[in-house]
Amino acid sequence: TIDVAGNGTVDWALRPSSPFDPGQIAIEKLTITGGQVELRHAAGGRRHLISEINSTISAKALTGPWRMDGTLRFDGLRT
Repeated sequence: TIDVAGNGTVDWALRPSSPFDPGQIAIEKLTITGGQVELRHAAGGRRHLISEINSTISAKALTGPWRMDGTLRFDGLRT
């Protein structure tokens, strides 16, 4: 579950014990097979389900740019 605040910020629920620089962390290759995420929007109380996530993700840094190749369903619709 990912919560999106009314102002659009995302709470990833990650609480590192010491600060880190997201610009210094890269993701060379992350593969997701059969994944699922629920998005909850505080503004308006909307919920969305991203399911059947089958993709490969990479990022030069956690701050971006990101690349995602694959497929998923957003509220049941294939993208």
